[in-house]
Amino acid sequence: MKKKINCLLVFVGFMFVFPLTCNASCDYERQAELSKIASNVQFTYTYDVDKHGPLFDVYLTNLTNDIYVVDNYDQRISGVGEVHKNYPNQNAGLNFIIYSNDNNCKDEEILTFYLNLPSYNLYSTREECKKYPSYRYCALWMNTLDISSDQFEKGLDEYKQKEKTKVVDQTTTDGFWQKMFDILEQYYYILIAIVLLIGAIILKKRLG
Repeated sequence: MKKKINCLLVFVGFMFVFPLTCNASCDYERQAELSKIASNVQFTYTYDVDKHGPLFDVYLTNLTNDIYVVDNYDQRISGVGEVHKNYPNQNAGLNFIIYSNDNNCKDEEILTFYLNLPSYNLYSTREECKKYPSYRYCALWMNTLDISSDQFEKGLDEYKQKEKTKVVDQTTTDGFWQKMFDILEQYYYILIAIVLLIGAIILKKRLG
């Protein structure tokens, strides 16, 4: 009986010792090393825009086998060096969580990286924007999720009216200066004669 009890105590003892032995190498030094590896990962992107909207190519560089990355689509990204992934239009950006791939501290979260991507303006593809590209809601990159179609149309009408007013003002200004130019051109020689006469009178008085 005593022998059985001793065996049981030894078994229970191993149950406590074993997990400590497995995680012994995942100490603070190793955690600091993994944190440094994770913080060294770089995120960059390029984009291409077609009739369906933008497609972002996100590049992850400085990856190692010590870590892996999970995006907010629950896609696992791993490898060595550079890896790139494609993402459709993103108006909310992308989250990347970097985890440990070390067997001694497997799947422990190290850090989160947020990649801020520009917001694609769906209104920019409308025919009105092709005709009035300078209209404020026609910019390619801007967040217009809170802009309703009615607001877009109302703002466009106001923009058109302002543009018409600018044209009228410019035409009036151009017309004024054109008239002045015509007058100067018509009476050019008379004006020259008057200037010469005034100059002669002033000169005579000074010599005089």
